[in-house]
Amino acid sequence: IGSGLFVRTMQAGMSADLGFDPDGVAIARVNLGLLEYEAPEATAFLDALRARLGERPSIEVVSVSTRVPLQEGGARGFFAEVPGYEASPDEEMRIDLVAASSGYFESLAMPILEGRPIGDGDVPGAQQVVVINRAMADRYWGESSPVGRTLLLGDQEMTVVGVAEDVSWSSLAEEPTNFVFYPLAMTADWTTGFVTVAVRTTGDPGEALTLLRAEM
Repeated sequence: IGSGLFVRTMQAGMSADLGFDPDGVAIARVNLGLLEYEAPEATAFLDALRARLGERPSIEVVSVSTRVPLQEGGARGFFAEVPGYEASPDEEMRIDLVAASSGYFESLAMPILEGRPIGDGDVPGAQQVVVINRAMADRYWGESSPVGRTLLLGDQEMTVVGVAEDVSWSSLAEEPTNFVFYPLAMTADWTTGFVTVAVRTTGDPGEALTLLRAEM
């Protein structure tokens, strides 16, 4: 009986809708801060790595982020305020935040349901923007579109530019929680912590991982 339940659980997990497509993706986790990189050096290193890998014919897209789905750690908890939303007395307005470069949603084949993903123009000095997940959009804006609306994180005012599909972050059985995706270029200090390089390839992900190591 135990073996049967195990097999059924495995089958259910393998057929679950993750909200993204891990097939054809190689990832590597690195901490440049341990090599005594300062933020500007780490940012330059990661930008150059993405550019070099992007020139390879077998590589479709490369991204850098503080976390990818089903990976331990990397998400930071914040408390948010949504203008116009009346929270209940015991409601906790907590969100998880992932910092990501352009190409993040494309590298993971994570659908953008409305608006746009993080782009190359989301850099310091530009408008402060975020992409949110569908669960957060449904919770705080209901049937209205959140694109173009304001979200407050501490004393920072962000504009929602896109809505991404919900994904499995910690386990296949978890209920979707509020997630915000913030441009990594606007959080340069985070590049000196653990970051994940994700490479989507048209070939063998194992070969892409070897290539990624070589370029590093």
